[in-house]
Amino acid sequence: MKLIRPQPPCEVIDVPVYNIIRLARSSTEKLNSPNAMEFSRKSGGFLQSLGHSIVGLIAFYEDDKATGRGLDGSADYQKTSTVNIKYFDEIRWYSAFTELPDEKASFELAKAGYEAHRSDRELVMPRNDPLVAKLIRSAMEAGRVSPLFKTKSLKSSTKQTGKRSEYGSNPDIIAVIGHAEITELYASYMQKKGRKTGFLNDLTESEIEKKMKGREDQALIRPVDLGVVYFDFGFIYAINNFSIGANAKFNYGGLARGIVPLETKADVHNC
Repeated sequence: MKLIRPQPPCEVIDVPVYNIIRLARSSTEKLNSPNAMEFSRKSGGFLQSLGHSIVGLIAFYEDDKATGRGLDGSADYQKTSTVNIKYFDEIRWYSAFTELPDEKASFELAKAGYEAHRSDRELVMPRNDPLVAKLIRSAMEAGRVSPLFKTKSLKSSTKQTGKRSEYGSNPDIIAVIGHAEITELYASYMQKKGRKTGFLNDLTESEIEKKMKGREDQALIRPVDLGVVYFDFGFIYAINNFSIGANAKFNYGGLARGIVPLETKADVHNC
């Protein structure tokens, strides 16, 4: 995997799964989810997925190590288009992970989530809402559905044996990221950075059962960010950039980056 820059936009080539990714320049300000989507649109693309953000993180890290040309914000808390949908199916609640499509309904969902979360409410929508139903179906078809956690944080070792790690082989983490190959790349990156354990934070089964009691025909939606925010008495006291926040909120601020379609010829700022 190699980052090619400067050029408008940057390209990462030889990427597992994706082959080539075109990265627009990162935002310099922390943006909430709807603003992150709007920034990415103005950059000529659509907001990065969790998998894209991990590829960007690693590509800029390897390039900066060789050239000293900087990380373009890739190591900071990242907003993504990946979402976490809690839905009830016959006897229990599940988590479905997928990406918001590049359409107006996705932006409206993000705006509704922002308004809900800034008012300390959850974004809850009918499961048969056209977009929600489409997102759950997409997650099911991709095998990105998993049971809810018993604890808030899933911990897995990043130590690799024969190029495989506990973290990279964990089906729950793969479901969130979307691809086993990218999950293992992230485990390898954490090992290089001295992180022996990777974390995935999410709402627990008991929390969802309490929040959604009597609303089994509804779905609770949270964004997934690369990074985890910790609060104490309502104030941020730490941001862990080596964790995945599947329990993030649409009003959380993070850096945004657009993924530019390969066929797009519009000029995009250098990375």
